[in-house]
Amino acid sequence: MTIKNKGLRQLPKKTSSTAKRSAALVPVPEKFAALLRLVNLLPSALRRSPASDSDEMSKARVPLNWTMVRFEWSCREAKEAIFSMYLLRRLVDDLPLELQAFILNDNYGRIYETDSGRLPMFDDWHFQPLENITLLGQSTKQLRAIIAEANERINHQVERAEAEISTENTTHQVRELPVEVIPVTHERFSDLKFLEIPLVVLANRARERLLFILAAEEILDALVSSNPNKKLRRAWYEKVTTSNRSYIYVQNDEVHQYPSVMYSFVVGLQVSRVKRCGICGDYFWAGRKDKKVCSARCGATNRKRQERQRYFEKKIGVRKRKGK
Repeated sequence: MTIKNKGLRQLPKKTSSTAKRSAALVPVPEKFAALLRLVNLLPSALRRSPASDSDEMSKARVPLNWTMVRFEWSCREAKEAIFSMYLLRRLVDDLPLELQAFILNDNYGRIYETDSGRLPMFDDWHFQPLENITLLGQSTKQLRAIIAEANERINHQVERAEAEISTENTTHQVRELPVEVIPVTHERFSDLKFLEIPLVVLANRARERLLFILAAEEILDALVSSNPNKKLRRAWYEKVTTSNRSYIYVQNDEVHQYPSVMYSFVVGLQVSRVKRCGICGDYFWAGRKDKKVCSARCGATNRKRQERQRYFEKKIGVRKRKGK
């Protein structure tokens, strides 16, 4: 026996044309994702601005070591290099391990085994940030090993610089060490060989990598603002770092311009998808343009805050209760 429900209205089946479609997610560019991770590791006290006026990071004080690294950095001869590197390492020691490895690791002068024999690696354009950013996400053990190797090399160069100063004081001769002079004697550090690189070179390059991080945060801070061009024109770190230099090359009988190390991470980005989380202050890529927070955790915190705000408004009579 078949029962016919003539009085019941049949609901139309959902088809691909009538079903609700969610906006397609736009994936974050891989290179930009690495830059986001690098910048978000930066402590609040060293960031360009707080996420909001009420954010606790606005009350954070910039460490004295950083103020000296930024404004009193003078590194042209051995004595100045020793003091400058001391200031830089004091600041770096308080940073997360990934940032420490990014700043201290330097392959300039490292000798590699090649088909043509053992050859040193030179990096006059300072492409080191492109390699060091790949260190993000490595294990704590790997990061500690990288940092230990870099510190061992720096300590060795500090000892050599101190020995040079001692010799100069003994002979009463004042002699500056040019930055470009790279003696070709070999030393062994942690079973790896390097050219003998003056401390002034290593110190200045390490500072450049710190400025790279701060310049990157400065650019992101400008991109999420209401007037990006105005903030970009006023950028300070981005102007003083050498990572914003570009160069030209010839390919297929045409001259092309390769973007600088810094700009290669952001050129071509859709600015409206670069946002800053109002909860934790981190920068993030909005796969959907209506996304307001960087993670599910911050989303839950945001909903809780809104719930408390609604309860407070009802309590003081600003918001009417339902049914009244």
